[in-house]
Amino acid sequence: MTIILCWLLVYTFLKEERIVLIDTDAGLDDTLAIMMAVRAQKDPKIPIKIVGITCVFGNTTLDNVTVNVTKVLQTVDATDVSGR
Repeated sequence: MTIILCWLLVYTFLKEERIVLIDTDAGLDDTLAIMMAVRAQKDPKIPIKIVGITCVFGNTTLDNVTVNVTKVLQTVDATDVSGR
């Protein structure tokens, strides 16, 4: 997920919209990156569009990852993920 944060910094200097697909195991770092990506997508000066989030086993079970990602998206009011 750290890579996504680096790319978001690069995207802030680009004019062309970039499509982003987030692949996550919903650890703390991933949660923060999702929140930052959603916030960036809502900023008209940052040309990104989150088209989806995939959940994978990693820090916890796949069921927990799915629940965690859903809670994060609800918290940041982004349950549609790609709505800009």
